[in-house]
Amino acid sequence: MKNLVNKEVNKIKEGYLEMIKNLDPDYFVTLTFAYDVNLFYAQQTMNKYLHHVNKAIYGRNKEKLRCFSFIEEDSLKRLHYHLLIKNPSINRSINLKNILYKKWISLKGTGYSSFNGDGWFREMKTSKDKTSVAKYVIKQTTCNRFPLDNLN
Repeated sequence: MKNLVNKEVNKIKEGYLEMIKNLDPDYFVTLTFAYDVNLFYAQQTMNKYLHHVNKAIYGRNKEKLRCFSFIEEDSLKRLHYHLLIKNPSINRSINLKNILYKKWISLKGTGYSSFNGDGWFREMKTSKDKTSVAKYVIKQTTCNRFPLDNLN
């Protein structure tokens, strides 16, 4: 039975890796909460966040930022997000890092805890970097836990 479960988990991980490869993300972003939150609150906050980010980038246009958000627990069981983001293709210059920062801190319960240093926002330039980040964000995938939270 354990081998069957491991095979199924590996299939899910392979699926995640294929989806990430197809997205070909340009940025790896980590966002934390100012305090301990439950899964429902975290998901609601991420949905609001992506809505506000999309409005800031695309205005009233129906386009959306191409990204995957993965939710994860740290060693103290606190939730945080990893986002894999494709650089938006728009006809004007934007500062994506600044938009992501401002929209996150504007939401209740998020605070500044994400932004100690520059490690929260990383550009991924090589396929090796993208592969290692992809493997990192799926590491908590188990038969009971599927970290992919949002397909934007």
